[in-house]
Amino acid sequence: MGRIQRLFDQPLVMYLVIGTFSVFTAYLFWMIGGNFAKVVSDKPLVGVGFELGGALAGFVSVLVVSLLVFKELHKLEPPLRGIRVFLIPRDQFPAQENYSCKVRIYDREAGEERTLEPIPHREAGFLTIDLLDLRKSETFSIELRNSQEKSWESEFYNVAAPRAEMQPK
Repeated sequence: MGRIQRLFDQPLVMYLVIGTFSVFTAYLFWMIGGNFAKVVSDKPLVGVGFELGGALAGFVSVLVVSLLVFKELHKLEPPLRGIRVFLIPRDQFPAQENYSCKVRIYDREAGEERTLEPIPHREAGFLTIDLLDLRKSETFSIELRNSQEKSWESEFYNVAAPRAEMQPK
């Protein structure tokens, strides 16, 4: 399920699916009713108005409606999101230290794991890590190491949790 969802998260794939659906629907309508569809542009497109009839009009009308619905559905809940993770307790991470980290991201739906190495930075006194392109089905775990080889790790957290409780390793 996760791989299929990732495939449909790609705009080109969605446009191809919508276009194929539009061709099939236009052909089906043309076979049932013959030449009955007509599309006329209200606003000129690139300075030229257009008028379509028959199967081409059915294709264009279904394509336009499908694309509008697709765009509205995509506005409701973006498939990918970025979060800023606050590492706590903040007093364990002095500002004068240099830190490196490794983030394991596990997708529960796809059963896949990936690893990132973002650069930790400071914000509002906290050591923070920015994680981009996360899905709602993913969880993350952070391993942190300072310049003196002291290390911490966190449990797996959901992307809705913008903080991670770090425990010494």
